[in-house]
Amino acid sequence: MIDLLNLNGIVTVDCQNDDEAIVIIAKATQQLTTCTQCGGGLYKHGQRNHRYADTPLYMKPTTLQISVHRYRCKICKQVLSDRIDCVDENRRCTSRLIQYIRSRCFKLTFSELSRQTGLSINSIRHIAQDHLNALEQGYLRPTPSILGIDEVMIAGEYRCVLTDLDQHTVFDILPTRKQPYLESYFNTLKDKDNIQIVCSDMWKPFENVCTKCLPNAALVLDRFHVVKLANEVVERIRKDYQKALDKKGRKQLKKHLRWLLCRRLDQLQSKDIKILQELANEHPMLVIAYFLKEKFFNIYEAEDKNLAILAFLDWMDGIDEQATGIHLPGFCKLKQIIKRHFVQIFNYWDSINKASNGYTECVNGLIKLANRLGRGYSFEMIRARALYGHKDSDKSKKGRQEKITVQDD
Repeated sequence: MIDLLNLNGIVTVDCQNDDEAIVIIAKATQQLTTCTQCGGGLYKHGQRNHRYADTPLYMKPTTLQISVHRYRCKICKQVLSDRIDCVDENRRCTSRLIQYIRSRCFKLTFSELSRQTGLSINSIRHIAQDHLNALEQGYLRPTPSILGIDEVMIAGEYRCVLTDLDQHTVFDILPTRKQPYLESYFNTLKDKDNIQIVCSDMWKPFENVCTKCLPNAALVLDRFHVVKLANEVVERIRKDYQKALDKKGRKQLKKHLRWLLCRRLDQLQSKDIKILQELANEHPMLVIAYFLKEKFFNIYEAEDKNLAILAFLDWMDGIDEQATGIHLPGFCKLKQIIKRHFVQIFNYWDSINKASNGYTECVNGLIKLANRLGRGYSFEMIRARALYGHKDSDKSKKGRQEKITVQDD
């Protein structure tokens, strides 16, 4: 019969194939001749069949039923069996199935691997945990020059996500975003002086840790989080304004007005421009808020820091001018926030390639997706999927990472 297995130490005898799985009947070929304990002679002591899970064949779970001779030593009476080198010492499966699961356990869900291999989900989880422990021992993380830092909710708690914004790779995921833990982490981080830029949102502990533990790094507040504040002000003004209207007045406002006011001016279609013109006559405060938001967004269109500061000062003049006629407290509060974080915000124009935390936000989205696909995963396993999910172990030991991608299960 054709050998379907190509495994050392066993040979195929028969194959049983049904709709659910494949069972391959095999026998061991490496028979013992002397006792491994004392070197004495052996005599046969029966025969047993052992079942081991193997890699899927024809896209079905595959089991090996291996016939093994048993022997008893003539001298020490020890009972021995034929040696099978191709099976794992600790689990009832082949070594190549262990490798098959290791190469996929951080890409596919455990339930999918269980369906492919026929092993229980707990067995898959234990193999993945052993693989993770081995990877962690040899994993080297080159400290990035441009560090992205953000938070993401995993297993009911906020975790801290660190990325290399220069190489677009995940650097680490920490179990908490609390300041004492972050200080301890960065104080013991190898080559932390390599970090030149830290890009984050306005979470105060991030700023405190950067100032205290990374004094040589420039903190850059992420552009998206800054301009988002202007959109939030416009949205708050719209809601408050609509609440003050009577039922008839609220109906007159378009249902899609929210999305129109959030859209950039150069993205508006002709029908949107017409709606804005109508709003200017009937609800001028909303249009004023919209163009103040647009003017704020345009600050980031400046080519250098000096032009950006001038654009910001011009925007502030507009706030003061409008405040004399129409009260817009949300923009006045935004102005104070920008003043309070002035240095960190305008470090954006001094940073390499105008550092942005967009990649970190992308990683957060992928982490949330992995968390949904594999419900019940621990934080450690979600972290492993982000760090090791799309690179081989050899590359990880050298500290090189590939860009994180999504694989649908």
